Amino acid sequence: MPETNPDIANGTHVSSTPFDKVEKKPSAIPKTFKFEQAVLSDQASASLQNVSHFEFPHVYGNVPKLPFFSGEEPCPKGEVSFKEWLFEVKCLINDKNLLPSNVLQAVRRSIRVSARQTLISAGENASLDSILLKFTSLFGTTFDKNNVLQ
Repeated sequence: MPETNPDIANGTHVSSTPFDKVEKKPSAIPKTFKFEQAVLSDQASASLQNVSHFEFPHVYGNVPKLPFFSGEEPCPKGEVSFKEWLFEVKCLINDKNLLPSNVLQAVRRSIRVSARQTLISAGENASLDSILLKFTSLFGTTFDKNNVLQ
């Protein structure tokens, strides 16, 4: 059987000190945080009421991965030819779920060796179109020895 307080068991009134008169130690005081609520305008709030889902095309971190391309001949192991790389880039450009800035970042991450030096010479503000134009002029039309002799 659980132990009971004899004062309570006998019906004796136990007095207690009101909470506001208890001495509070600084470490015993709970920390409080202030939260502020954003207020939407009537127009913004009305437009959000009928939304069933949100799409965030501007989300960062959605950078696709392209195969590596270096411009080296013969094509090193683990890399693809310019023709294959360009095909993959064009597929990403046509993907409406990707931002152009994410496609550009994917292109920059996939370039290696001599193609990387060409990319660096184009500058950090080079557009995707200017990079593809430059790469096409350098790597786009390659002839092997058999085709040149014919």
